[in-house]
Amino acid sequence: MLYQTIRVSSCVSIQGEFVESLANGDVLVRDGRKLYRGQPIRRGDHPFHAGMIRNVETLPAPEAV
Repeated sequence: MLYQTIRVSSCVSIQGEFVESLANGDVLVRDGRKLYRGQPIRRGDHPFHAGMIRNVETLPAPEAV
């Protein structure tokens, strides 16, 4: 059984059993009884770019009272 992760929208991804690749590049996956269609997510695909990563300043832990 082959599993595939697909992007259904910009904020939703689904992982399920691979069913079929479509001619337009979309993939069908089955999650239980439902069938979903979306763009495949492959290793190394990231929804963000390096410019979005920033350093976060760490603050000292508060002292106990």
